[in-house]
Amino acid sequence: MKLLVNGIWHSDFPTQNYRNRPAAYAATHTVAGTLRPGIDGIEIQPQNCHLYVSFACPFAHRVIITRALLGLDRTIGISVLDPDWSGPEGWVFSGRPDCTRDLVNGKRVLHQVYTLAEPHYSGRVTVPVLWACREERLVSTESLEIVRIMTSAFRNFHCSWVDLCPQNLEAQIDEMNAFIDGQISCGVYRTGPTTEPDEHAANVSRVFDALQEIEDRLQGRTYLLGDGMTESDIALFTTMVRFDVVYHDLFGYDRKRLAQLPNLAAHTSRLGSHPAIAGTVKFDHIIRHYYTIPEFAGAAGALRSPAHHGALED
Repeated sequence: MKLLVNGIWHSDFPTQNYRNRPAAYAATHTVAGTLRPGIDGIEIQPQNCHLYVSFACPFAHRVIITRALLGLDRTIGISVLDPDWSGPEGWVFSGRPDCTRDLVNGKRVLHQVYTLAEPHYSGRVTVPVLWACREERLVSTESLEIVRIMTSAFRNFHCSWVDLCPQNLEAQIDEMNAFIDGQISCGVYRTGPTTEPDEHAANVSRVFDALQEIEDRLQGRTYLLGDGMTESDIALFTTMVRFDVVYHDLFGYDRKRLAQLPNLAAHTSRLGSHPAIAGTVKFDHIIRHYYTIPEFAGAAGALRSPAHHGALED
């Protein structure tokens, strides 16, 4: 397991010694909550906030899409990490296609950005990261919080008519986001290469029950909530666009392909063809990321074994 412990990077930390996984570094962990927790003390001006992202990661993909849809390209900078996370340093900067160097702090690897903000940080090093440049502060690594910061705190800098979080829908968006994250986007990661067949089968059932609920909701609807695209549509899309190539093929969620959920398939296609979204889908990055991680690649064969498939049969 790769993580920081008291500011020291470990490329192979014993999993059994990591019982209490910290939550994502959310702004509310370090800043007293107000109307917009996490932005207190941060100068909301062009080029003061910067994103560290990966096109491979579905959670980072959410903030990439939000930035594009809201026209925040000139307001919030972006550094793109290499999709290959399999090396001892984890997330690294490289010169590969559609990747960048660290354009703000000049670091070689992402864990150095974490310790720049918190020298004694302990926990996983993940994307996305919202970084405050002048304050040299790691604001958040929680994707939905970063999306909300962009849709709300940066509203004066939006360069499009898209409103991804209308005030009258905010409570419904929060509820839908929690369902998508809890049951689908994070749900698909609740099993791994060491998961017992019965446990894996139970989680597959939970995920497909949630997908069916969304499938039913989308019957006769263009978007999940209201008449326009919202944060919830983006949160769903970044998981579903990876479903066949990653979660079905590699993680063993193989009861159905996306095409067998026609409303979800249409929703995914609709968002994927949006001009601001289409260019953010990088299947070469997605495949390189997931299929070069040994524990994921090892899981593929195990999850296709007769024992697992017997447990997955309805």
